[in-house]
Amino acid sequence: MNLLKDTVDMHIHAAPDIVERKIDAFELAMRAKKAGMKAIVLKCHDTPTTMLAWALNKAINGIKIYGSLTLNTSSTGGINPEAVEVALKLGAKIIWMPTKSAANELAYKGKSGGIKILKDGTITKEVEETINIIAENRGILATGHLSIEESTVLVDVAKSAGVEKLIVTHPLWPSINMPIDIQKELAKKGAYIEHCADVTTKRGGSIKPKIIAEQIKAIGAEHCILTSDLGQPENPYPDEGFNQFLKSLLDEGISMDELKVMTSINPTKLLQ
Repeated sequence: MNLLKDTVDMHIHAAPDIVERKIDAFELAMRAKKAGMKAIVLKCHDTPTTMLAWALNKAINGIKIYGSLTLNTSSTGGINPEAVEVALKLGAKIIWMPTKSAANELAYKGKSGGIKILKDGTITKEVEETINIIAENRGILATGHLSIEESTVLVDVAKSAGVEKLIVTHPLWPSINMPIDIQKELAKKGAYIEHCADVTTKRGGSIKPKIIAEQIKAIGAEHCILTSDLGQPENPYPDEGFNQFLKSLLDEGISMDELKVMTSINPTKLLQ
């Protein structure tokens, strides 16, 4: 059962990367096209993907490939407004707050250091500049692996600054584990809540699809997007894993119409 026709996966990992990936970006795009997908967004924790997306769009017709930028130390030196502006002007669609470099992620792994976006409860100057640039360029701001407190403040400040497109990145990721009440609160403020296939895998926390379906029902499909966040060697190919994820949600009572909203209608709005 192919559930991928006209879908958009806004969170996929592929080679080239500094860690092993299941598939390279060219083969990924070709598989997504064959499955009938409308678009994909390439994510890398360690380098921008915008130029790669540009090249793939030149080589492949029938599917749209978008790039993004993650504000990790390895990719941009951390919170770097100038790098964000360049990426957006080159066509990047999503700017992710720190993931592997986030202090919250490192603390979860028992490590110190990392990037914090708050100082005494207030957004830092660099983050404020970054938010303004995203607002001016109508980019998408995603919360990455920030703490719950950081994500909550970020959404408030970004909305006040005129950012129209916000994503709460996989709130069920182990280092985040955002309560449903806070998800609801951020959704009411205009942020889309992302639920991804990877959190159902062993490496992502083995979250039961039933729990994800319950959270979608509580929040409302109109406030959610579904992604794969796949590409790891131990996981299925991203298209196959995404399809399996969607089927598991169907089995847990999510309707076909709700799937369409979360995999096509909402992502398309974000990418416009």
